[in-house]
Amino acid sequence: MLKTQECSTKWRYIQSLTQENQRLPPPLMFKSLYGMIQKPNPAPNRNSPATAQLWQGPPPLVLKINTDASVQAAKNLSVASAVIRDSSGSVVSCGVFVAHGVVDVDAAEALAVRLGMQLSASVPYSEFIVESDSTSIIRRLHHPEDAIDPVQTIVDECLALVGDRSICFQHIPRVCNQVARALAKWGVFFGGDCLFTGEVPFPVYELVNSIG
Repeated sequence: MLKTQECSTKWRYIQSLTQENQRLPPPLMFKSLYGMIQKPNPAPNRNSPATAQLWQGPPPLVLKINTDASVQAAKNLSVASAVIRDSSGSVVSCGVFVAHGVVDVDAAEALAVRLGMQLSASVPYSEFIVESDSTSIIRRLHHPEDAIDPVQTIVDECLALVGDRSICFQHIPRVCNQVARALAKWGVFFGGDCLFTGEVPFPVYELVNSIG
């Protein structure tokens, strides 16, 4: 079962440490994270192909779950992330899960989908769209009979969480998945499991209303 830590307490502790050591302004503190995020050009043309590649909201009364994972081989762990948003783009719920000992990309991506499914279980909606930029995991979700291995075991757990709900699993380009990607990178910095309701942590917040 996913363990939720006291995020605010730990975040204040991190802040106190950085303040005692001449804390840098947030833009500099998170410079490396910002560098990993693909940002669109200012005032994009809504009819351009590039704009069409940004995150698209789900239909009304449907929630969209975006998932991603950051594999940290040097630390012998992976961080899975999931973000649930409604048709207006507002965050309903999100979280990160640290998988110690997992450095296989497919396993990490599957754990991210499982995290999204777990988060969705507490949301009173019956229709969801689950998006991942992992072609392999989406293919496994569509054809669970094609593989028998540890990764497929996780995929089967994801499918078992569907229950009587209507859930569509679909692949998206990485550029459309940047909030989930940034959240996974933040999880590496944070270093522990964490859940949020109705919000996302800094510096992921500014992405929610910009590039998706």
